[in-house]
Amino acid sequence: MSADLKEPSQLIAGMSHKEMLEIMAANNIFCGHDRFARILMDAQRRALAAQALERMTQNAEGLDLYDEPQCWCSTCRPITLADTRMVLCPKCGNKRCPHATNHVLACTGSNEPGQKGSSYEHCAPIEERE
Repeated sequence: MSADLKEPSQLIAGMSHKEMLEIMAANNIFCGHDRFARILMDAQRRALAAQALERMTQNAEGLDLYDEPQCWCSTCRPITLADTRMVLCPKCGNKRCPHATNHVLACTGSNEPGQKGSSYEHCAPIEERE
């Protein structure tokens, strides 16, 4: 991709009618002067867009999009006030499972409150609170 691409209006503005006709004849293009000017401007816009896309791709490759931990558990990815997610155990699907709190802990398959290691370990069942 050429680094010296001009804006489409600059490309056409700097080209004489004769130069445009010569380009048309050399490339076997048979259309009106205005249509050819629009074709050139469109091609130039596409080239500029492709060049911009290439620059954005190069810039994006330099970014580390994965600087946060990729684990799903509450220990690796603490829940903030802005979070709208609920952490569930991927094995049993329960939020009170210790495995949902920490990926190192074993899955109990239980949704009972008060399980050792769970985020809800200190939440007593409703019957015990009364």
